[in-house]
Amino acid sequence: MDDKILHSLFAAAKPLRYSSGEVIARAEDESKSIYCIASGYIRVYSINSRGEEYLHIIYKAGELFPLMSMTHKRQHGVIYEALDTTVVHKIPIDEFTERISQDAEMSAALTQQVLEQFNVYIDRVDNLEYKFGRERLAYRILFLASRFGRKNVRGILIDLPITQKVLGSSINLSRETVARELRRLEERGLVTYEDHKILILDLDALAAELKDPINQDFWGLKKPQ
Repeated sequence: MDDKILHSLFAAAKPLRYSSGEVIARAEDESKSIYCIASGYIRVYSINSRGEEYLHIIYKAGELFPLMSMTHKRQHGVIYEALDTTVVHKIPIDEFTERISQDAEMSAALTQQVLEQFNVYIDRVDNLEYKFGRERLAYRILFLASRFGRKNVRGILIDLPITQKVLGSSINLSRETVARELRRLEERGLVTYEDHKILILDLDALAAELKDPINQDFWGLKKPQ
């Protein structure tokens, strides 16, 4: 997809800047808008009756939210929060859907974008199919590398500020379990975790943590040359 086709809809919108931890939107807000991320990251989560956070997804630059608003249905309890310094553009949902309905090229671009974002949710479900914490964490790290990874001379840096608590909430593990499993991976020389960022040092060994290894080519994961 040519991002410029879809993102041109937001070109005239005023950029809105948020700091880490600021709430950008809630699913039940009366405001009917759709957002496009210009830079930064958005975490989408909900809080259960026990006060526990559950991470749904992390959006990156170029992605749209909330997708559910395009159906004119409302979710409840879903929070969209800046994970770091983030800039977004927003336009009224009615304006967005009208422009999409009038332009076949934009409609095709939106379909592709929605499918790509939907695949992120599919991978999250696949992730939770793993029984053991070590496998869930290894899968999550590999998946984050496929979305946010940057190759360098040491390995693949997941250029995303993520705490152990947030990491755990995405795969139904406690922060303590994530900390323990991360230490195990670090002791084996598979990853390092510094300043809330993960660096994969041995991609093949990390993938081998899974009972059913992932297709590294499909996820776009290859060793740095």
